[in-house]
Amino acid sequence: MHIALAAILCMAASASCKASCGCDDGCRPRRLCEGTAGTYSPDGRRIAFTRAVQGKSRIGVMEIGGCEKSVEWIEKEGNAAHPAWSPDGQTLAYTYGNETNTAWAARNGQTGYHLRLWRKGETPREITSGRYRDYAPSFSPDGSRIYFATTRDLGDRPVGYATLSALWSMRPDGSDMRLEFCKGSLNSGSGQSALSRDGRILVWAQVDDFQSFWYIRCARADTPKLSGSATPPRMAAYSPRWTKDGRFLVCTGFLAGDPGWCVYSLNPRSGAVKRICEGRNPDISPDGTRMIYDDGAHLYERSLSACDFPSAAAGDATAGPSQAFPPEKVLFSVEKPKYPANVPLDGRFAFGSDKTFFVRARIRAREKQPARFAEIAMGRYSEHSVGFELLLDSGVPEFGVRSGDGTYAKCTFDRRVKEGEEITLTGIRTADSLYFSGPDGIPASRRLAGGTLAIDHPKHLTIGEPFAGTDDILSLEIGTGWPKNVKHPFSIAEVFE
Repeated sequence: MHIALAAILCMAASASCKASCGCDDGCRPRRLCEGTAGTYSPDGRRIAFTRAVQGKSRIGVMEIGGCEKSVEWIEKEGNAAHPAWSPDGQTLAYTYGNETNTAWAARNGQTGYHLRLWRKGETPREITSGRYRDYAPSFSPDGSRIYFATTRDLGDRPVGYATLSALWSMRPDGSDMRLEFCKGSLNSGSGQSALSRDGRILVWAQVDDFQSFWYIRCARADTPKLSGSATPPRMAAYSPRWTKDGRFLVCTGFLAGDPGWCVYSLNPRSGAVKRICEGRNPDISPDGTRMIYDDGAHLYERSLSACDFPSAAAGDATAGPSQAFPPEKVLFSVEKPKYPANVPLDGRFAFGSDKTFFVRARIRAREKQPARFAEIAMGRYSEHSVGFELLLDSGVPEFGVRSGDGTYAKCTFDRRVKEGEEITLTGIRTADSLYFSGPDGIPASRRLAGGTLAIDHPKHLTIGEPFAGTDDILSLEIGTGWPKNVKHPFSIAEVFE
């Protein structure tokens, strides 16, 4: 029934497209101009885009269908990128940096990469400052806040030391800054956010570490930490944008077999995707009938129809509830172990690939560490030298395991621990995912495309740093099932309830 209806709607849309374009094979994409990362103005009459000119990135504004001479350039010097329109269409927010002055500016606490606002006829105004990189802004539908990616969570680490970026928001005047989402890893990134038109659902692009790829996360705007993945496990994806009705997203994506980066449509409730065309950085017109995208050098525009989105048969219903797990069963427990402490292996740690297990430790952190890695607990297995480990990486807690294909994967805490802080950390491994939780009991998650490794019998289990004691381990427990101190995983169904 649904398939037949979708086919009828698709045929009708295709016929309408042919009639309006006057072509036999539907609406062909139309080249607009040289440029990338185009975005429609709220009235659909103009586009803002980025173009490389003599080694610099510039932002131009052009009427749809206008000629090259009609382009208005925003900045004459430096690098400008990531344009985003305000809801009233009067203001552009964008990233600006002058690379020739970056090193000098850094001496005064500036990096030269901040957010600016431009209004026609006015001088651009900088709204962020400091020794940070701020980029990829987007406005909330009511214009009251700007969401952006930033390196403000690097702490006292020098700029350029790592690729960590977090998602923040602020008022358009630069006040009331607040952290929305951060994974905490030195190699994680959050950005390219988009708020649904009703202001309820926030989506963004996320990368968890240097071994993973970008994917799309989804959360309620009032609780971004309670989020989940909206894209299939083996799909790379970024630059999400909402459709007019809020049912779908379009994004840049790649799946095995694709000729290159492609524009995909996505149902975030079910994870169903459909490839629209080759290209990247899509944006949808305000009336929902057109889409612009680029091929890395030129901007194109094409029509959109019902055929370009996943059908009901492809999973239109909201994803199911959170997965059920058995309650916790503690297999091993120790108080104030002397480290390194070698735990006798007597068969209690036969976790198996189909079981959920956890490692829970209460520690007193010491900020001045003689080594970068402070290991809390480590299990070694015959398949690999490390089966799982709970550790601190430069003060950031992490829980890592071997995935099904043997590669190492980890889940990180959302901040660094402080000197003398007593904190309970819980790492959880299920059949296909990792979870890591701190005092609030809300787990960060990491999906494993290949599942987790079947580690039935550890050869060696160590508690504490084998090189030097860098943290006080007050207690440690290892067990199976879902730990009682951690909330159950947040599902996409709960996001859209």
